[in-house]
Amino acid sequence: MKITHEIPLEVLLENPPVTEMPVSTEVDFSALLRREGKNNLKLGAVRLFESVPGVGLITTPVQLTSNYITWILRRSVTDSKLRRFKLCVDFCDSKTIVTRPYFPSIRVLPVPNNKISFQVDGKEVFGYCYSNEYLKPFFYPVKAPKIILQPEY
Repeated sequence: MKITHEIPLEVLLENPPVTEMPVSTEVDFSALLRREGKNNLKLGAVRLFESVPGVGLITTPVQLTSNYITWILRRSVTDSKLRRFKLCVDFCDSKTIVTRPYFPSIRVLPVPNNKISFQVDGKEVFGYCYSNEYLKPFFYPVKAPKIILQPEY
């Protein structure tokens, strides 16, 4: 069973943004976690939607760190200085899996031999090696289109 808590957010700007801009605000989910009997939030459990007049709710990717949420504030189609958002926090039992296509589980991990592993959903997508064993640092694996060599006549 999934339980979603919806928290309204309002951002009041001095001037409407003429370009995208990062926005960050402090959050405290401790009371909500206590009420749900949880110790922490799972990756992807926090979603943000902007309420745009005449359009509806627009999904906005959000990053959650220990005490902050951060997102990119898009340019507005209106000249309104007040922007309204809905922050959704999902809690589910261990049998329910909640997937967020716009917010995959991305990790950057150090690995032995002076390497860094870039992973999506637990699978390495690519790596970076900066070991002194090699002349230069490099990314791996290198994926390229198939090359067919034509003999010269």
